[in-house]
Amino acid sequence: MLFPWDTFCQKCIDRFPEMNALVKKFGDQVHFIAIAKDSPKELTPYLETYPFDFLQISDAELWKYLFDYFGTHIQLAILDQGGVIYQFYFRETAWFGPYQPQKTIGETLTDLLDSKN
Repeated sequence: MLFPWDTFCQKCIDRFPEMNALVKKFGDQVHFIAIAKDSPKELTPYLETYPFDFLQISDAELWKYLFDYFGTHIQLAILDQGGVIYQFYFRETAWFGPYQPQKTIGETLTDLLDSKN
């Protein structure tokens, strides 16, 4: 799962507890990667104040590419094992993918994992 964020996005930071819960539930089956445009020096104070259990990548160019490619309103993307985009999320619900919208992120992860078994 890719989660692009930055330190000025309070909505992103507000989702950290939800994202951390997904890591606890699916962490042995799913790779969780957060991509921030901020430098590691800028991220450190935020991550000390707002713990976030994703692998953190500080890469402004990759962040810009994701936002240019996906659009500024994408909150996260779920990719399958082959790196193919499985589902985009816009705010709280899915809006593109093989499953009906309105599924939670957890439900979508469960569906993807169940389809691989």
